[in-house]
Amino acid sequence: MSANPSWYDLLDVDSTASADEIRAAWKSAIAELDPTDRRFRVLNQAAEVLLDPEGRAEYDAARLAERSEAEPTVVEEVAQQPSRDQVTDAPAEPTSVEQEGTSPGLVTGAGAPSSTTAGRLAGSAGVALLAILGLLAAALVAACIWKAQEPTDDQVTDATADALAASGPAVEALLSYDYRDLDGTRKAVDAVTTDEYRKKSYDPFFEGVIEPNAGNTKTIVQAEVVEAGIVRSGDDRVQVFVLVNRPTTNADTKEPVVYRDSATVTMEKVGGDWLIDALDTDNLD
Repeated sequence: MSANPSWYDLLDVDSTASADEIRAAWKSAIAELDPTDRRFRVLNQAAEVLLDPEGRAEYDAARLAERSEAEPTVVEEVAQQPSRDQVTDAPAEPTSVEQEGTSPGLVTGAGAPSSTTAGRLAGSAGVALLAILGLLAAALVAACIWKAQEPTDDQVTDATADALAASGPAVEALLSYDYRDLDGTRKAVDAVTTDEYRKKSYDPFFEGVIEPNAGNTKTIVQAEVVEAGIVRSGDDRVQVFVLVNRPTTNADTKEPVVYRDSATVTMEKVGGDWLIDALDTDNLD
């Protein structure tokens, strides 16, 4: 078994832990860490693998193979002796049978295939070989096309940096609003979110909570992202963990009350812009 700790060990969860248990352990582990801390990055890598079903399955398979290779293998060789009943009289040397009209060394008779049958067998084998070669060629072409379409490391690095830079202003716009200018609030959010996210998440909240109550409560929220770090890299979809302060005033509190939140935001590249496509928040206070 490897001496290195597993991703499960780093998050202090069992290898059979559910996705919810892994997510809770990850959030608890990074809650007090600065995103520039090396442990923050390593814990994010662990969560990235274990919260992805395919990635976790591959990781578990690799761990199992590693353990199997580390364990000694006992090989038992058993000499099988034929029983007396199985022993039959046989000629001491193989007999070569030659008949007139046959090539030397070609065995004929009831146990040998005819020349016609042998030709058919050879033809079938040739067709099968050609079919296999055709499949291999097609697979090679498909692999080359996939490899050509796969983003390079530099492309992923550049895209991730762009998504990280865009995430701060986008999250601030999404979590802020001013009862005095709800139209401006809505336009600011429209500019930083995908259509799907607005329809499924933001619009119901804005129309059901903010819009009916903001005039009475006179609430002003000015969100500010104070820290941000990459959770998952990608060329067109990136996850970012952010720490957010939300100074808030309303009709009852003239002095701002600062609420602190953490959020995992999924940024998606739409056209040339990085937009919010999902947001999972936790209040830290």
